[in-house]
Amino acid sequence: MTQEKSLPEQQKKVGLRIKAARDGAGLSMRAAARQAGISDSRWRQIEMGYQIVQGKEKPANPSPEMLATIATTVNLPVSDLLLMAGFDESDIPDKPATNSGSAMLDMSDLTLEQQAKVRGFVAGLRAANE
Repeated sequence: MTQEKSLPEQQKKVGLRIKAARDGAGLSMRAAARQAGISDSRWRQIEMGYQIVQGKEKPANPSPEMLATIATTVNLPVSDLLLMAGFDESDIPDKPATNSGSAMLDMSDLTLEQQAKVRGFVAGLRAANE
């Protein structure tokens, strides 16, 4: 991954581009988030370019896959949005995630311990289905 130091400003520009495309598509933030399969609050963080973690402003840091899903939702070229966000060609997913039965789970606002618990829970669900 090739994200560089000027993340806050860069992410704000990406967020403004997403907002403009969403407005152009005639989608509310809530409708776009639901269509993309992510939470309203996460969509808002990405549009603003930052999130509040433990009372502090931190860069939103969406993954290439999440940006690809967002780009597809608001009819932006995936590669253009990812390059604008500071990712390089190798970070561009072959096929963006869609909300067709399995939604992507964004855990970026969880602590590492919480993320480990979620992974354990998912592993348990998978094991129960075998």
